[in-house]
Amino acid sequence: MKNFIDLHLHLDGSLPYPTVKELMKAHNFPSLTETQLKEKLSVSKNCIDLQEYLTKFDFPLLLLQTKKDLETAIFDLLKSLRSQGLVYTEIRFPPQFHTQKSSLKKER
Repeated sequence: MKNFIDLHLHLDGSLPYPTVKELMKAHNFPSLTETQLKEKLSVSKNCIDLQEYLTKFDFPLLLLQTKKDLETAIFDLLKSLRSQGLVYTEIRFPPQFHTQKSSLKKER
């Protein structure tokens, strides 16, 4: 396995599926099938614009509203990436979107 770096990695667009499921459970979100979860987190094969791509950040943001959520997500992401050969990354996230817990609840 080759070592690699990633200089622009968005946390809310890179969550491992097991982490998403763990955070959903922690926040009492309704269970989703694998197909439903994939639909919430992935663009369609026919994705034609940035707008569709950006909508896929909405659901993960609902799961990243506390310090513990962010710590869990970052730890799990780094562990997953390290197993793939990551040696360095710069993780990006918009702090202002991770403090909207009350306004986001209605969007579940």
